Amino acid sequence: MVGKIPKSHSASMSQISLVWVIAKDRVIAILGAKPLEQIRENAQASDIDLTQTEICELNEASKVYRQALHIPRPFEIFKWLFTCH
Repeated sequence: MVGKIPKSHSASMSQISLVWVIAKDRVIAILGAKPLEQIRENAQASDIDLTQTEICELNEASKVYRQALHIPRPFEIFKWLFTCH
């Protein structure tokens, strides 16, 4: 299933997710990466070609996702406001 896709491409799940998002019509991925290794990993994802079957599997897997409501606690708000981004 979906867990086999990264292994078949010798890639991380993050790389597969990135390629899957970019493969969608009318979608632009805006990447954020801090460590140099994360930047390299994102760049290496451009060498991955997902099959149509793999894209369909990922589409199906994403259908079960339901966004959770997150109400931040006061300390989270404080941290967000006063931490350099």
